[in-house]
Amino acid sequence: MKDRTVGFQLVTQVFVGEEVKPEALIAAVADAGSFQASEFPFFCMHARLWLLIALARMARDYPAEISVYKKELLCFALENKDPHVLMRHFAANALLDCCDAGHLKLPAKKVKLLRNSDRSPHPRLREKLKNNGGFYSGRPESEPEPSFSFGLDYDFHKQDVDNLSYVFGQPCWKVADLMSEIAHAIDPNVKGMQDSSGRESRYGRDSYRNSTQYHTHGEQLGWHALFLAAGRLLRDYPVTDDWWYDSDPWDEWFSRYRLTRNDGLWLSDGTDRTPLDTAEFLLERNKKDLAVVGDRDKILGLAGLGSRVGKELIVKGQWYSADNVRVEISSALVPLKKAATFARKLTREEPLVVWVPGLDETEDDSEYLRSGKEKYTPWIVCPSGEVRLDEHDPYGVSCANFRPHLASEFASFCSLSNEDHFGRVWKDTRGRTAVRVQSWSTEDVGREYGPRTGTRLFCASSVLKKILTKYEKDLLLLIKLERYEKESYRQSSTWTHTVAVVRITKDLDFEYFKGRINHLHKNRY
Repeated sequence: MKDRTVGFQLVTQVFVGEEVKPEALIAAVADAGSFQASEFPFFCMHARLWLLIALARMARDYPAEISVYKKELLCFALENKDPHVLMRHFAANALLDCCDAGHLKLPAKKVKLLRNSDRSPHPRLREKLKNNGGFYSGRPESEPEPSFSFGLDYDFHKQDVDNLSYVFGQPCWKVADLMSEIAHAIDPNVKGMQDSSGRESRYGRDSYRNSTQYHTHGEQLGWHALFLAAGRLLRDYPVTDDWWYDSDPWDEWFSRYRLTRNDGLWLSDGTDRTPLDTAEFLLERNKKDLAVVGDRDKILGLAGLGSRVGKELIVKGQWYSADNVRVEISSALVPLKKAATFARKLTREEPLVVWVPGLDETEDDSEYLRSGKEKYTPWIVCPSGEVRLDEHDPYGVSCANFRPHLASEFASFCSLSNEDHFGRVWKDTRGRTAVRVQSWSTEDVGREYGPRTGTRLFCASSVLKKILTKYEKDLLLLIKLERYEKESYRQSSTWTHTVAVVRITKDLDFEYFKGRINHLHKNRY
């Protein structure tokens, strides 16, 4: 941070003009000088936004240093003529973190404006205003075409733009016109989101979709025009009841474009380093070809088991080996007298679909009661959810924010508490680690859809023993290995599996049940 003053002076010259004028947000012609490829247009809007996102994150850890930029941040946070709702959001968050940490003092009126910067300034209008003004309705014949029309991506127009129009009860075509006006002001030479300006996607046009993963120049303009249009609509119109649900339409729409978490942390804050012991090989050479491993000791080792149960074991997990074999571990509690029978039954099920019950984030998932597995007691919760703006952060993974954990009944019984924002570690009343959860990604350069993710839930054997004794249950641990070979020119895709089940008693003894080894799945059709 030693050169922060010089650095930010350069940044403000590029992003908001040397005199820090709010109207420069749209009108200024910005470039990155010698730091950009001269043959390509500079992504100035992205540069401004991601600078503010970074400053907002830094303000959590370095509020004293970031408070130095009060003037520049206020320029974005209090902009009302051409407000960019995302830039305003992150600028306001950075300032509020500095204020809350005691390193910045602002007038009470300004602090109130910052805290309300994401809210509508108008009372909620409890009416529905739209009348056949959706995406499919199009422009009425009575409304003339604008002098300039910025071409929008079809799905982007149908979803993002149309959804915004419902927040304020405005016709979709009217919002599109507003975005055309804004985009034309930023760069009058770009005709639409399809304009790559020489920046073709490395994924190719066949796999093209508009997302935060990759933007061409035209996509960048359309994306930011959406948030500038949203700022004007929020300023000028009340939120109506045209939204599909009786909630807060504006916050529901806007939250889809903010960070995944509401506390300002990024997915990368919760992402662990790849565990070294997951980088092993699970394919072995047989007489004809490579086969999924069937060695008992190696399979037990995947769950942290050896000749006996150690201090902890893996009771839930999913990751990939070094040779791309998918490892899946799941578990459930079962009646003592039924445990061996259930274990053998699992080994006879079709490996592609074999499973044991778990719980979703509401902890009231009762689907297993209707699946012939009602005698199983699920004890692991597997949260799910959508990821937002930081979805394609190369240092973060979505599973970091949706770590599995013990169901509340069992966590409460063992007096476990979580002291980590991401649920990495759960401790008992004596401060001992009872449960720990890892989440990571492994970069695969040749993989079309990006890195592979992994997660593992380790449970202390003392905690498992306590639960099994209290509930008079055994634990069934299902270990499944899956090898997927993608369809080639002459051959269809194939799935090959190895399955094993481990029964663990309250005395922490275990019994191994061998399932199918290197079993080739055969399609019925």
